[in-house]
This record gives sequence, C-alpha cells and structure tokens, in this order.
Amino acid sequence: MPHPAEAQTRGYADVVLEFHDSGTGPRPGPYGRLRNTPNDQFAVDVSLSVVLGSDEGGRVDCLWLPRGSYVTVGFTDETVIDGPGDDIFISEVGAAADSAEIYVSSNNADFVLLGRADPGTTSRFDLEDINFRSPVTAVRVVGLDLGGASPGYDLAHVRVLPDSIGRPVEVLRSPIHTKFNTFLGTSSFLELTSAGSESFPVKILLFNLEGRKLNERTIRLDHLAEIDTDINAMLMEGCRANPNLCNGLRDVDGNSVYDTYGLIRLEFFEEQDENKTLLGRLSTYRKQPNLESYDFAFARE
Repeated sequence: MPHPAEAQTRGYADVVLEFHDSGTGPRPGPYGRLRNTPNDQFAVDVSLSVVLGSDEGGRVDCLWLPRGSYVTVGFTDETVIDGPGDDIFISEVGAAADSAEIYVSSNNADFVLLGRADPGTTSRFDLEDINFRSPVTAVRVVGLDLGGASPGYDLAHVRVLPDSIGRPVEVLRSPIHTKFNTFLGTSSFLELTSAGSESFPVKILLFNLEGRKLNERTIRLDHLAEIDTDINAMLMEGCRANPNLCNGLRDVDGNSVYDTYGLIRLEFFEEQDENKTLLGRLSTYRKQPNLESYDFAFARE
C-alpha cells in the first residue's frame, strides 16, 4: 500500500510502493535510526516515510535494510530519464560495510539491476550504463549485508538529478481505448500488469471498423501479475463466431489472420484506488521469414 510523503520534494522519491522484510535483521522491520532525538535512537521502529523526500535541516533518519530486505520507492510527480551523466543518487549514512543492489523499473513490476550502492556514501548511477531508455517509475533498494552493530544498509533517500527529471506518467481512467492493426503480417499483444496490492478484473472488448463488438473477455490480474492477450487470436475468434461482422475482410499476408484495423476497449475499476494500479501497453511484432521467431516493431503504453 503506498505511503505518501509528508513533504513531497521535486527530485526525490515521494511514495513507498512496496516493503519486504526478509527476517534476517535483529528485529522485525521496518526499523532504522532516528537522529536528533534523545539518545539518537537506533534499531527502533520507523515509518517507511524516512526514505522519502530530502533530509531538511541536516536531520538524517534512515531505514535499515538487512540482507534480503528491500524497499521500492516511486515518484508521483515525475519520472527518471537518462540525462547527461549520472541520473540517480542513493544516500547511505551507515559506518559499517553494508552495501545494496539498486534496481529500476518502468512499469513497477519488471525490475532491472542498475548497480551496487557502496556503504557510508552517496552512490551515483547512470541509466546509460545499462542502456535503460524507458522512463523510470520505481527504484528498488535491496540490502546485501549484516555488518556492524546495526545490521543492514542504512538508506536515507533516493534523489534524481535535475537534468534527469522527466514528465510524470499519464494516469488514465476507465474506460480507455486504443487501436489495433493486423496488416503487413503483424501480431499485436496486449500486455497488462497489476502494480497495486489488490487483484481486480479487466474486461477487454474488441470492435471492428464499424464500431460493432467482435469479441470480449475478462481477465483477473493478481498483485504484480502480467497477462498477455493475443489480439490477433481474439479477432479471428470473433470473426468465426460472428462472420457477418467480418464480411469483406481478407488474409492478404497469408498468416491466417484477416488484415484490418479495429478498436480495443479496456474496462476496469471505476473509482481511483491506491491499492489498484493497472499498467499496460500494446506491443506489435512481425514474424521473421523463418516463421519461428518475431521482430519487435513498436509499442504503445
């Protein structure tokens, strides 16, 4: 469940998307250190919001991430893009030799290793090093060690450099529509992912050029699950069931799929819910001459 930041600051992570406690630490998490308090408290219960925003006034609280524990943070009013030089700063305030692995994602579900954060410093990362071109919407920090009197990577904040701040991801409400195209032997796949903490159904409806419904199906997306729907197969299934809706269509390319355009409609949860997040894109591929593999053509997210 997302935890909104108390003070949202541009250029810093401002929402916690997920926290996982591996159980390897000295106590159940989340725990960490609260500075500028009586006795400079450490190994105490902390709010996950300690890793959000900037450290105003020199007050640096932190979340400890022992081996296998991780926190995933996001950005509500921006994304991270590959700008000139380094893009992401990860701040660690511990004195022990605890490090962490840093992962990035453009859909809050599939994460790619960006690099390793060093102990006791601010580690810098360049998205160009891993050729990551999509806007980053989530950063995951995974603890690797159990060193020192306070076992775990001491995460203070996640910062984005000014030249690497991108436009926020557009949020759409149900229903949404997109076009599909089966010409030139292409195959279209609707890739839907649940990035929220609750499962929910999504209805997929296919319409022909005249706006008449050809086919529909309902899928259920569980937490972090992805379901890919073959739009070409839905088209042909609808044409077989309702041949009068496909009169005049031909298979010009000889791939057993009619060449046509049409419309996809998605219906999902009507009320905005922080526990439900639908991510999706329509990817188009074309089979190679050997008919055994595909070339990626383009995608619309």
